[in-house]
Amino acid sequence: MVNVPLATKLQKAVPNEVRARFFSAFETALMITIPLGMAIVGPLLDIVNVSTLIATLVVISLFVSVYYYTNFKEIIMRIGAEHKG
Repeated sequence: MVNVPLATKLQKAVPNEVRARFFSAFETALMITIPLGMAIVGPLLDIVNVSTLIATLVVISLFVSVYYYTNFKEIIMRIGAEHKG
């Protein structure tokens, strides 16, 4: 529900000349988050109950999502709209 529309908007917004470089950097940044998440969540599991940690992370994710949706909806919806071609 999020990845495909986001990738589509980014493909429309990024000029052809730099698209490969942009998506290489973008995918690298996304891949960095996996071990980073493991490094943070792994030790937390030794301290906090699994259910509590998952619930906390879900609540934080929801708050962040709502914040960005309410504050940046117009900007996000315009991505790629100005590029015709």
